[in-house]
Amino acid sequence: VYSPIHLFWARLISSILLPYYSILNLFRTSYTLDTLDVKIILVTEYHRIGDVIMIAPALQSIKARFPDAHLVLLCNEPTAPLANHLNLADEVIPVTVPWTHWDWSLSKWIEIRSFAQKLGIRGIDLAFDFKGDIRNSWFVWNVGAKISMGYSATGGSFFFTHPQTMDQGIHQS
Repeated sequence: VYSPIHLFWARLISSILLPYYSILNLFRTSYTLDTLDVKIILVTEYHRIGDVIMIAPALQSIKARFPDAHLVLLCNEPTAPLANHLNLADEVIPVTVPWTHWDWSLSKWIEIRSFAQKLGIRGIDLAFDFKGDIRNSWFVWNVGAKISMGYSATGGSFFFTHPQTMDQGIHQS
């Protein structure tokens, strides 16, 4: 659960970014899950090991729903060996994103944006983010998946093709 002060600042930033990204989204092609032949699925969870363990059932459900798709999990570097050992995805990519280490240097943000865009070259069909953090949402938007789903708890619903709401009153474990 995000603190009220974190929610305030994230939502303020979201409202500032909304007009810009709304215009950019006009130029993106729309897809529907019913007609899309899903070949590559990306799931992002690069915070801590417990977060990856918590989404393990979701990863299993995604693999069951799309058995022929290549499932890619982006996680932090210390978590990658466990994710590989548990066979949570077809491919596990370790990555360090600046916001998980409170690194606000512009060069790190430019690097991670470039990484997201390079990942997008692979032709990601479907992307999921379970965190609900606007920075994660921004990363997923930069990947350019045909369909993206994620929580917009801290704002940034415009970063997803299918944003989901999260009840901040319910305890998260």
